[in-house]
Amino acid sequence: MDNIKQAMGARLYDFRKQNNMTQEQIAELLDISVKHYSELERGLTGISTSGLVSVHDRLGISLDYLLCGDTPDSGVIPEIIDVIESMTVPRQQHLLALLKILKDF
Repeated sequence: MDNIKQAMGARLYDFRKQNNMTQEQIAELLDISVKHYSELERGLTGISTSGLVSVHDRLGISLDYLLCGDTPDSGVIPEIIDVIESMTVPRQQHLLALLKILKDF
């Protein structure tokens, strides 16, 4: 279990550094104390199920990545998601229809 906590903490640390954020900023976003966040990052404490959901919802970190270190095989998927999220719902529905047609080719 300690290895899982340490690996998850390392991924939180990497996320924070890649996004040029402080522990204070992350702790505030997660609505936890800086001490608790620091302990998470160092693998000294675990995280609850609701905490995992909070990390995903508030920081946008994939639970697959956070728990297992799994990332999408292609860097294209996050870009596709960004484009889709920027579209209106009717355009998303049109895109879905097109994707269903393309799937059959």
